[in-house]
Amino acid sequence: MCIRDRTQDDGGGGTTKAAVSWLLEQPFGPLVTALAGCALVAVGVAQMWRVKTDRWRSSIRLEDAPNYAPRIIQFAIFGRGVLFVLVGLFVTLAGRTG
Repeated sequence: MCIRDRTQDDGGGGTTKAAVSWLLEQPFGPLVTALAGCALVAVGVAQMWRVKTDRWRSSIRLEDAPNYAPRIIQFAIFGRGVLFVLVGLFVTLAGRTG
């Protein structure tokens, strides 16, 4: 049985939280953080656009795949795009509030 002591828990966040904290302490840190957040949003939008235009099909072989596989792949890529947009928005917000 594994018991975890939650009194020392910092609430999660991992490497993104540590990287943003370090970056905000640097000269021009808030500006760079906001720009990095904007870049993450752009990557997320590009992923969602990739699903809309079906450009993902050129990088995956689907001949032997079941009929439902393309829909699952589209959902996964679009979900990854949404995740990038959300993280990017929060990183941008962190940069703006400094």
